[in-house]
Amino acid sequence: MSKRLINSIKAIAALIVLLPLLVVVLGREKSLEVVFGAIKITPVDFATLELSPKPNQFLVCPPGYCAAKPHMLSPTFKGSADDLRQRWMKMLAAQPRIRAWLAALPQP
Repeated sequence: MSKRLINSIKAIAALIVLLPLLVVVLGREKSLEVVFGAIKITPVDFATLELSPKPNQFLVCPPGYCAAKPHMLSPTFKGSADDLRQRWMKMLAAQPRIRAWLAALPQP
């Protein structure tokens, strides 16, 4: 085997060992931040939202809610936002692979 191939195999093996170690030492969230950078969560003002020319987006809004033309109109639901949230949380609780910590998320 060539020296270049051997060095490539060694580098891949090192990554296979070091990446899980990084997750164990730093934790999952911090490891993702190290790899991909810090996450900035910013509010979206749908009244002034403009879509970019990139194809990897899909906007869904109720009629007349967004400045940009939505790809699909969203349905409207009867009842208050709190009623809808309670129905949503009840549906999530019935799912076997959803963890209970979702119920502890702050209400908007």
